[in-house]
Amino acid sequence: MNVFTTDLDRTFIFSERTVNRLAEELVCIEQWEGRDLSFVSKALLDYVINIEEDTLIIPVTTRALHQYERITLFTDSYKPSYAIAANGGVVMKNGRRDEEWDEILKQRLQDSISFQDMALMFEKQWQHKMFRRIATADGLFYVLMLEEEDVDRAYLVELQQEMRKVGWSSYVNGRKFYVLPKPLTKEQAVEYILKDIPYKTHYAAGDSIMDLGMLEMADVAFTPMHGELYKQQRDTLKATVVYEEGVRFTEMVIGEICGKTIVK
Repeated sequence: MNVFTTDLDRTFIFSERTVNRLAEELVCIEQWEGRDLSFVSKALLDYVINIEEDTLIIPVTTRALHQYERITLFTDSYKPSYAIAANGGVVMKNGRRDEEWDEILKQRLQDSISFQDMALMFEKQWQHKMFRRIATADGLFYVLMLEEEDVDRAYLVELQQEMRKVGWSSYVNGRKFYVLPKPLTKEQAVEYILKDIPYKTHYAAGDSIMDLGMLEMADVAFTPMHGELYKQQRDTLKATVVYEEGVRFTEMVIGEICGKTIVK
């Protein structure tokens, strides 16, 4: 059996702005407050629904669990045996939260300052005008929305250095500034899942810096030309760059893994 661990937003599913395909060829797979948020192509959806048992797709996302559960592709159409949310903070197994992983992660997080103490320690810094809004994900990490015209890169670098001293990591991804405990990574959760799966080949796909560890541990990795990884690390990246954007990227990757053409 082959395993495919895949990031979601801008890797497997796409917003209306990034989908890069005519509307009549798309299926909405996420809605929120009456708005259509995310899409896949009809061709990809049909293929995933009927995918052979020798290929296991594992969604791996930085989204909080409740945001992941809005995606009907994985609640109605294709119900994965495993899924990872909150950047490795939550592991789902057969639709239920894996309590063993919760306990393992709890022990690993003891080397970092707590979720609550992080907020108190950096409360004044987060009042900087470049931070428009702050959100949390499953009580595990913070996401700060950036005002692009007010972003102070030098200040961000200093802030990141201070966070590393207390056992936390941080990443800038587009208009978002992620602040996470160091043990909270996609690759650690993927490693935990794969130890119990008798797989032949591990494929992985992702577009951001937060996907890098997962891609590096895979046997075969893919990244899109439109992604942050390609733009920032194209010369050192150990992954196959797919020169297709939007849903076409996903179709190409699934086709490569399964040895079939999704869309001609």
